Amino acid sequence: MSTSVTPGTAAQADWPRNVSGGGTGGGGGAEDGGTGGSGGDGPAREAGKLGYLLIGLLVAVAAGGWAIIMGHANNTPGIAAQTITYKVLNDSSVQVRYAVAKAEADVVRCTVDAFDTDFAIVATSTVTVPAGTENLSRTDTLQTTRRATGARVKDCHKV
Repeated sequence: MSTSVTPGTAAQADWPRNVSGGGTGGGGGAEDGGTGGSGGDGPAREAGKLGYLLIGLLVAVAAGGWAIIMGHANNTPGIAAQTITYKVLNDSSVQVRYAVAKAEADVVRCTVDAFDTDFAIVATSTVTVPAGTENLSRTDTLQTTRRATGARVKDCHKV
């Protein structure tokens, strides 16, 4: 029995054996004694994975630090100011009740203000809480330039 080969079919028959192994490292084909696997890039691939891991860890630590900084932005540590109630008395005055807590040795200055429907400030007052006082609860009446719709204590800081 003889087999005949037509021109061009021999190259097609040898095609899988002439191509290097299927991985990224170019491992040998079956006739070369290779496994047809990924080749010899194991240490380089492990180093690449380690680099990505280190970069990911660095980004995670930086993001956590940024979150902590943003969480404390615009806060003055150790000072707590709270608006308890406000009452619009008439078109030209508002009464606001508030509390300030702080360290006993600190002198703290706070702003108390009133605002209208557009949140424009219509009255403002500055209150100083002296050293020796840890908690202050107070009610102030502010004279407004037009009818207020709200009042608050804000912007407390050490002097």
